[in-house]
Amino acid sequence: EIEVVDEREFKIDFDKVELLEIFQRLVDNLLIEILIDDSDKINDEDSFVKILSEGFIPEKPIFRLNLDNIQTKLFLTKLQINDTKTKRNLKFTQEKFSKIFQNKNGVIKASSLSTSTSKSTSEPKDANLIESIFSLKN
Repeated sequence: EIEVVDEREFKIDFDKVELLEIFQRLVDNLLIEILIDDSDKINDEDSFVKILSEGFIPEKPIFRLNLDNIQTKLFLTKLQINDTKTKRNLKFTQEKFSKIFQNKNGVIKASSLSTSTSKSTSEPKDANLIESIFSLKN
């Protein structure tokens, strides 16, 4: 019997249609931009969907989220929300997330997200907007 090797580096529980919708909502709300100039090869939404649906980590971050650290932590948490049945080594960790995305502060550091989140006494700015980006079952 041939064992199928999964080449993914992570797995999230959103399908391609849902990821496309998430990306479109990010664009509509000016919360994402592309960092690489590869626009002639592949469009931004295809990159976003391909990377997240296939569990592929690029050589360097491709997207910049127009979010602060506290908002970024919420965004990551929403991407991880259905991650409970994923095998441990395929979890979409903060480290893997930071290889795909940057935020307003540039490179996303785990320590910065943790510190910002723990120091904050209030909900992230625009938390409802971020939540709504992920409300796919309307």
